[in-house]
Amino acid sequence: MSQCERRRVREIGLTENINPLFFYVMKRGDERMEIPVVNWWNLTDTLREMDLNPILCKLLYHYLRREKSKAIGLFTNQIHYTLFKQLANVPTAIYVSQNYVVLQFNIYDRPHFYVIGINTDDKLFVNKIRNFDRLGAKFICEYHHKDEDEDECVIPIYLVSDQNIYQGMGFDYDVERSSDKTIPKYYKYNDEERMMSSYRIQGDLVLRVFDESVFFETVKQLIAEQVEQILTRVILQRIQMILSDLGISSQITTRFRRECVMFRAFPREKSFDEIRYYFENLIAMLNRKLYIKDIAESIKFIIAFDSDAIGYDIAVNIFEERAEFGQRFETTVIRVSISREIINKFVDKIMSGITLDQQDNIISRGRHLIRYYGYPSRFTILAKLPNSAGGEEEYIIPINMNVLHIAKGKMYLYHPEHKAAEINIMQNIAAEITNVQLDDGFEERMNYIAIKSLPDSRQLLLL
Repeated sequence: MSQCERRRVREIGLTENINPLFFYVMKRGDERMEIPVVNWWNLTDTLREMDLNPILCKLLYHYLRREKSKAIGLFTNQIHYTLFKQLANVPTAIYVSQNYVVLQFNIYDRPHFYVIGINTDDKLFVNKIRNFDRLGAKFICEYHHKDEDEDECVIPIYLVSDQNIYQGMGFDYDVERSSDKTIPKYYKYNDEERMMSSYRIQGDLVLRVFDESVFFETVKQLIAEQVEQILTRVILQRIQMILSDLGISSQITTRFRRECVMFRAFPREKSFDEIRYYFENLIAMLNRKLYIKDIAESIKFIIAFDSDAIGYDIAVNIFEERAEFGQRFETTVIRVSISREIINKFVDKIMSGITLDQQDNIISRGRHLIRYYGYPSRFTILAKLPNSAGGEEEYIIPINMNVLHIAKGKMYLYHPEHKAAEINIMQNIAAEITNVQLDDGFEERMNYIAIKSLPDSRQLLLL
């Protein structure tokens, strides 16, 4: 028995009694089990018995016979074939399902998984995924290959379900390969019907599906973020005007990713107690002069680095930063936070005035074109909010979301390689279009292969 075979026997923890013809008979304690052995001449028949797609059977036949060049016509483009060609000839293990093949390679005791699947054009793609759930994998056989140096390598082959592959790639259902082109789909969980959340719709595109209410909640959240920015700036501008009336020059800038009023006034040799005394005097003036009644009822001034408006409608933090190198005067920062209740009061008023009409929408993701009917994900809102002068002003609030609203009906997709596809949307949904989950650096590796395959610029000049 070769070293490769002995290593395989140790991995599965069995003591060996080898029949050199077609299978191993091994035993663990009192149990005896037959380990089927396949070679290139009976590999295809064994894979067909596992109901593996004929295209993938053909691929594995060429791969395990070290005939990668004969598989070039099976791949969706030259980039995917080049990546396949770069894979090592002897994987640690092979996992097959009806529509996928997973090749496992162990590098420095860390498993790496490459998924090979079929697109709608019956061409193959290669993806590298971060994790692969091998739970429930059924050992089928071992493939034996004898190299030119007569060292025989043993590759275990396991049978898994398509769902195992789906989880590794980050979706629940493969609509592209299924004859059932409907979304959403449901499954039973503890006698409760639940909606599948993610679907591969074309190529590497994944549609993540939510309840229709998520679309409107996202609109509300985006409006709330911009209303908070507007009202915060209004209060900061009013504070800045008060400081100006007091003879203090200041500017509105960004500190720690939040807008604030900033000025320099205190020499670095001043103690904290001295600075606090002046802060209290300044707060007394701000509390007296700052007008907030058109926004909220209560306000709290805090001498601290940061504090939320807990128990108050508005909180104003004033604190001292350490002086920058070469600066004698330290920086005073005034920052504003507004309670969620106050923000929601303005948002609810804006939401009640929004009127959206469903329409045909066309979006692109890479070379994929997607057409669907529903509410637009990009639009503009005009909203009346307080201004710094104490009156009202009409503000333009742009909405640009990744969340789509897709109404019940047809969704159409087109790609130059995958061609046209049509999906039936069975109910109004909110959705996001993402990509399959790939291992870190895999996309960059594909980009590098694509760039390397570009023709020489000097040759182009000769044409």
